[in-house]
Amino acid sequence: MIPREQVLTYLHEKQESNGGYTGNDITKLAEFLNVTSQGLNRRLAYWIQNDKEFSSFVYLGKEKPSITLSEFLEIKYKFVENPIQVKKGIYDEIQTKRDLEPV
Repeated sequence: MIPREQVLTYLHEKQESNGGYTGNDITKLAEFLNVTSQGLNRRLAYWIQNDKEFSSFVYLGKEKPSITLSEFLEIKYKFVENPIQVKKGIYDEIQTKRDLEPV
C-alpha cells in the first residue's frame, strides 16, 4: 500500500522548491517507499484525476529543467522589452549570475 499522505507531502515540497516534480523525483520516492516506480505512477495518476489536493501539482518532465522559473521569466521580460535583442547576451548574463551564486 502506498501511503497517500507521504506522497502528498513529498510532492508539495517539490512543488514549493522546484515549481513541480520530475520523473526522477518519482523514481527516488518509489525507491524510498520500497515500491515500483510504475506502481507509484499508476497510483499518482489515479490521485491526480480523483483528488483535488493532487491535481494542482505540476509535472516538469523526466528530468529537472536546466533553467529556473525566475530565469525563464527574466528571459521572457527581456524579449518583451526588446524583441530583437541577441539571445546569446541574455544567456551569458544568466550564466554569469549562476557562476556568482554560492552553491
